[in-house]
Amino acid sequence: MLRGQPRFSLTVVGGASSLPPSDSAFATEPERPPGIRFYRARESFFLPYSLLQSMQWRGEHLTLTFAHDDVAIEGQGLHALYVQLAEFKVARIREQEDDTGAASESQVHVKTIQRTPRE
Repeated sequence: MLRGQPRFSLTVVGGASSLPPSDSAFATEPERPPGIRFYRARESFFLPYSLLQSMQWRGEHLTLTFAHDDVAIEGQGLHALYVQLAEFKVARIREQEDDTGAASESQVHVKTIQRTPRE
């Protein structure tokens, strides 16, 4: 039997089995989630915050370095995502359909997520 209150609770939008909406680049949680769910076109992967070692933001590029993987994110307005990641608030990040010109500098638009295993 588990005792005590859970440390976090995940808010599920659209049902637990459905994909997150494509019009939302990322979602935050009010309390610290255990990690990040990355959604690509037809696949997803999860990496825990405990394995996150560093981050680097450069304009349209954001690189997350985990213990065994590098995750490269390309898009627009990624500074807002970088800030939320640094505060351990992001629960998921999703690639979005390429809407050329639809995203402004202040709006986050994730074009690609690339996962590369570290050796």
